[in-house]
Amino acid sequence: MSTTPGFSTLVTKAWDKTYVRQAALVASLLIAIGVTQVELFNWTTRTASPWIASLDLHPSLCTNTANCFVPAVGITDWERNRIDAQYQQIGGRAKHHFDVMINLYSNYYVFIVMAALTGVAAGIAIFLVGRTGWAAASTSGLVIVIAMTSAALLYRSLPAVFKQEENIAENKRLYLAYVALENETRSFAATGEDVQGVKQTAGQFIHHLDERMSVLDNIALGFDPSKVPAVQEIGSPREIGPPKTEGRDQK
Repeated sequence: MSTTPGFSTLVTKAWDKTYVRQAALVASLLIAIGVTQVELFNWTTRTASPWIASLDLHPSLCTNTANCFVPAVGITDWERNRIDAQYQQIGGRAKHHFDVMINLYSNYYVFIVMAALTGVAAGIAIFLVGRTGWAAASTSGLVIVIAMTSAALLYRSLPAVFKQEENIAENKRLYLAYVALENETRSFAATGEDVQGVKQTAGQFIHHLDERMSVLDNIALGFDPSKVPAVQEIGSPREIGPPKTEGRDQK
């Protein structure tokens, strides 16, 4: 007869070990947090998709570039093609900044919600563990407190580390600036005038678009590693634990 233990026997023996159960608990908590974060991000992205679909962006300045500009605008084929190429590039940049803004908004929402959820979970765990006393608390309870508190601290720090508010505001500003430049290009094609109503040649307007795009040329993604919480900011067990009792417990 074989004396080799079966798989179920090995699993049972492993599960009897405390560190295995605690590792499984931590893994379960991390999986639950990860799944919740992914589902929240997918939900916010789906919610924002109608905004992206309603963008008024055109791949070309005109469906028929040969008849795009009014007769009053003296323009060569080379100039017409250059302005159309600039217009397409402006539209691409506008869509880039809009997509980045939506992505940042989605992540910002997820981080805020996850910070609230893990913070509430940490508070409940601390309350339940504190009722029995920290010294008499089970290892599983302490693991949950540490995991949820760490997760709440992480999600609270992420928006500042990734400078999400600043990046969202800057991408929104650039998006609106490129949309304004698109409208300016359409108006020039219809009137031959700039935003002040001053007549311009096609060559002057080409240089104007190049100058404006060079000013707006930016990838608005910044980070601030100094916002990563230091060990001193996390707090010691004395600061996290229940308050000291007064009266009969003190001599």
